[in-house]
Amino acid sequence: MESFKNKIAVVTGGGAGMGRELVSQLAREGCEVAMCDVMEENMQETLSLVSSESPDVKISSFSCDVSSEEDVISFRDQVLEEHKTNHINLLFNNEIGRASCRERV
Repeated sequence: MESFKNKIAVVTGGGAGMGRELVSQLAREGCEVAMCDVMEENMQETLSLVSSESPDVKISSFSCDVSSEEDVISFRDQVLEEHKTNHINLLFNNEIGRASCRERV
């Protein structure tokens, strides 16, 4: 891909750390970004930072637990509606999901 301009990227775990940096770099390159995270406060901070750096780029945020199929399906539908598209160009699966593990005896 020669340019990210006018593309749509999805970044899971976009609220902090590497996810926040991905959202920021993509937006600086002119890429629309839909991010999700379980930490709403972190996502809002990312949204505020990135929107001030790249005010002409569409950035959306959605609360989503990627370990929940229901949440992921809802996130997909919201992204398609919010970005008025039927596809995305890039997916950064940055969130690992926090599935619980039980010890077996």
